[in-house]
Amino acid sequence: MNKRTIFIYAWDLLDEGIEAALSKLKKMGVNGIAVTAAYHSGKFLLPHNPNRKIYYHTHSSVYYNVNTAKYGQLLPRTGDAFEQYRIASQRTGTPGDLLTSICHHAKALQMQVYAWVVGFHNSYLGEAFPEFTVRNAFGESYRHALCPAHKETQQYVTAILSDLAEGYDLDGFVLESFDFPGMLHGDHHELVGSSRKDELERLLGLCFCDQCMANAQSAGIDAAQFRREIAQAAETVANSRKPVTAMSLPSYKQFIQMREETVAGVFAQCRSVMEGSGKPLQLLSTLWMAYGSDPGLYGMNPHRLDRYVDQWIACYPSSAHDTIPFVDRALQSVPRHKLAAGVRLIEPEIVTPEQLDGYLNAYSKAGIDDLFFYNYGLASGEIVERLGISLE
Repeated sequence: MNKRTIFIYAWDLLDEGIEAALSKLKKMGVNGIAVTAAYHSGKFLLPHNPNRKIYYHTHSSVYYNVNTAKYGQLLPRTGDAFEQYRIASQRTGTPGDLLTSICHHAKALQMQVYAWVVGFHNSYLGEAFPEFTVRNAFGESYRHALCPAHKETQQYVTAILSDLAEGYDLDGFVLESFDFPGMLHGDHHELVGSSRKDELERLLGLCFCDQCMANAQSAGIDAAQFRREIAQAAETVANSRKPVTAMSLPSYKQFIQMREETVAGVFAQCRSVMEGSGKPLQLLSTLWMAYGSDPGLYGMNPHRLDRYVDQWIACYPSSAHDTIPFVDRALQSVPRHKLAAGVRLIEPEIVTPEQLDGYLNAYSKAGIDDLFFYNYGLASGEIVERLGISLE
């Protein structure tokens, strides 16, 4: 059966009614959900939510029962929707928690359920534990970005998967941000007044925390010298139009390879946790390629990670016209049988409902059968309605 899976927020299911929302999606032709189990903070417009239009997800929160003994220093915080469901269920004597109820109703409708887990993008823990965050070449902490090189952050993300695997009737996980977070796409009111954002990301997106410095030194890199070179290049890019050569240094390539090794170690641990559960779970990962983004900068090398990943979700082509070239680029690093299609249901990727068919037709021509749609709660009502028509 080809996947027709939609990313969905736990709070949207709670507000709309779990059974009602899932039944509607099933009738539309959706046969699976990727539901928030751990998610970063943010402010969201929810166009068709019956209870609210603006939602502040003020803390990086989780939506499952937490076994605190597994986590060490970094403890997750349960989200408001999870707590609201718990309080309501106590009043009515309803057993279980929010995610249990979601799984139960989805399975009754023969829908697959994936726990959508955002890993190292976590402002709540980053603010509380700056010693475990990404630090740029100037030593500055990125509070939105936990560094995956630390054993404490690795324990945190693997404990999430362990809790979910043990406690819930899932079909698998969709991993997001299980690599090195960069400088961009992280904090509120983020302003970068430069047209050279891509270069700045390649420079200021690198981590030079104590653990990464030690790892670099062990890899044969003069870590202190490399950090100085990156800092100087970042100064040049931020303050002038002059070209820089830091990205062509041999040490730059070595540093990226070191990051790939770190991320591969994280994925190996995730796979081990999943297989240790004794359940037939799938491990899926997003692959961020939108607008020419290079996953390799963040330590994501699908060739190295393929042994751990059952399916890759390529995120996201910018237009229907861009979809086939986008697939071709993804296939350079991902086997065709493991590639799933990501479709963004929001602007600017989709402005009018009719544009959705263009994406679906292009993916069909490219021979990609499994589809993942982002995102139920963020999409407009007419786009959601059109999705049901298109999936017929």
